[in-house]
Amino acid sequence: MDNFSLSYDQLPMTEPYMYCTIPDRLQYYATDTPNKAAFIIHSKSGSREVITCKDLYQQSQTFAKGLVHLGIKKNDTIGLSFPNSKEWLVSTFGILMAGAVPLHMAFKYKYGRDIIPVLQIPGNCKAILMANEKDNSIRDFLDNILTRSETETKKMELKKERLIPSLKFVALDNSITGFEDCCTISDILITGTKYQNINLPFLDPDDIAAFLLTSGSTGISKLVPKTHLQMLEVGQGFVAALNMESCDVYFSDRLFDWGAGYPCIFLVCGATHVTSSDQFTLQSISEICNFTIKIIKQDNCTVCQILPAFAMEILKRDKNEISPRVLATGGVPVPKQCAQVVPRLCKEFICIYGTTEMGGVSVKRSQAASDFSDYNIGNPWPGVEMKVVDTEGKTMPRNEVGELFVRNRFAFGGYHRNPDKTNKVLGTDGWYKTDDIAFMNENGDFTVTGRCSDIILCHAELISPSYIEDEIKIHPAVAEVCVVPVSDPVCFQKVCACIVLRKGSLLSEDELILYLSAGANSQIKYLENSRIYLFFESFPKTAVGKIFRRGVKEEAEQRVNGKQ
Repeated sequence: MDNFSLSYDQLPMTEPYMYCTIPDRLQYYATDTPNKAAFIIHSKSGSREVITCKDLYQQSQTFAKGLVHLGIKKNDTIGLSFPNSKEWLVSTFGILMAGAVPLHMAFKYKYGRDIIPVLQIPGNCKAILMANEKDNSIRDFLDNILTRSETETKKMELKKERLIPSLKFVALDNSITGFEDCCTISDILITGTKYQNINLPFLDPDDIAAFLLTSGSTGISKLVPKTHLQMLEVGQGFVAALNMESCDVYFSDRLFDWGAGYPCIFLVCGATHVTSSDQFTLQSISEICNFTIKIIKQDNCTVCQILPAFAMEILKRDKNEISPRVLATGGVPVPKQCAQVVPRLCKEFICIYGTTEMGGVSVKRSQAASDFSDYNIGNPWPGVEMKVVDTEGKTMPRNEVGELFVRNRFAFGGYHRNPDKTNKVLGTDGWYKTDDIAFMNENGDFTVTGRCSDIILCHAELISPSYIEDEIKIHPAVAEVCVVPVSDPVCFQKVCACIVLRKGSLLSEDELILYLSAGANSQIKYLENSRIYLFFESFPKTAVGKIFRRGVKEEAEQRVNGKQ
């Protein structure tokens, strides 16, 4: 077999690395284009906040000086949890200027029971900066990490020890009473204003600039360290893939905390980054789509990154309401129907594939709908190698299915303080095991068709069946639950909860949904129409009495889609 018939491809780097730090790039734009809009952030209430290059740099620098005065030192870790907002930007870049490392976190569960173990990993988490919740869950979370103030301790018994002993303080976007060592983001800015003479530490491009979190779909989220150089390299890849220039206006529906949402495109080419702070709090795909269209039109966005579900929703509409040069998507295998946006809505449709660990991996460009096929992820982008292997690690012939391996010798060196997990996914030769099932066709395009593990890929979210099962099994009428994926042309996979009721119990789908929305511990971010509930008389079992998941999945697929 010759090498040209194997499922392997690579593309060498064509541009030199941007060997500088993220604050260096902020300073450059603050000097070169001080009054240009760096970021525009919309909210569903109608507000539109414009942050200029100069304001962003100056406020981030002031914030950094406030942090240093409060005792933050180089290489300290700071937990960070905000929606897309000015607070996220100023806090993140201020942390970097102070020499510390932002740990970008998101709450899956109320009370932070999934986040506290993550914050314990570095061993030097000195502060947490986060948005206030509307309910009491923020107080429950703070109870685990802070000391109650003297007046509060008279009302309740103190916890004997903090779960994060290294923690110095927590800063919120709005004030809260009852806790020691708790301030606001504004307090830190005010402190920085008072101490402008503070010298900030020297930064190196190889310093860690971010801890990104994996999905946590198989347990506690793992920390993926990224240097300034690596984050900027991701931005260079996106700029090249999207063919962007500084005059472009870039809309992204992704959270800043996500690898694909991090504001590295602005940092690399200076294009204005437009986004929303709260679009995922809307109740339906249609509402989110309406809101997205309004933003894109208002700011004349020329390059737009949206989830596949929104592209499908836009295509249902008779009127062409937007006309960017490029519509890009990814985060989930993309059905070919999405490519119908070209040339109807845009000149080019682009699908980007990547992972938190490896950053951007591949890109598929289509200037006609016929150029794109189901779940096509295209070819490697600069500096990346891709191959499809069998269970023994041997490279497969083209058009044969196996696991997708990726190598970018620069992108990923392992999970922070977790060698066991690192060794499971990263070989000594640098190949990263994606857990994605794929094949490479005769034209050299790669296609992803599913996951090797039980993880469900719905929209852009990796979902662990055990998380959903834990939510449902607490209902007193439920005897057994098995969550499996079923195929869907929009979501790629929907979450299908298969349920066996206790003998003599009655429970309808509507009653279960109401119960879950009212009392579940999970922070349910994604829409209920991405879930399906099926009731079974009993589940097929293995010889040792365990639920036979493949059998449940086959029956669920048959009942939902009429196929196995």
